[in-house]
Amino acid sequence: MAGIADDERDVNGDVRLFQELVDGAHVALAVQPTVASSDPARTLEMECLLRSDHPVLTSPASILRAVERSGRIFELGGLVNQLAARWAASLPADILVFVNVHPVQLADPEVVARLAPLVPFAERVVLEITERASLRDISRWE
Repeated sequence: MAGIADDERDVNGDVRLFQELVDGAHVALAVQPTVASSDPARTLEMECLLRSDHPVLTSPASILRAVERSGRIFELGGLVNQLAARWAASLPADILVFVNVHPVQLADPEVVARLAPLVPFAERVVLEITERASLRDISRWE
């Protein structure tokens, strides 16, 4: 692409890849249980883990890199919230559900509205800040 800077070309590519990911329903959440050490048959909580069968965006790190570069963090967050709500609805009511959020999502004035799919399960949803991003550059995260 003559005349387009590498960064812009990369961002455009990330936008295209993310759109493919969403349009093709290539993203899913796997759940990983945490069990009681005193009773390994007793599940205490489930952590929702981002997964993909997209041919390029194959890992959570590659997906996060693409959404960060293309400015689509809120779209991915919305999708994750919907998928996590489905999991929460299907799990017993005494099991905590851990959901990763990007620090940018926490600084958003609309954070509560964006978390709406999880509201019916609020008493057992734990928001976990993804390890991939830093809070240092997020002005309103508190």
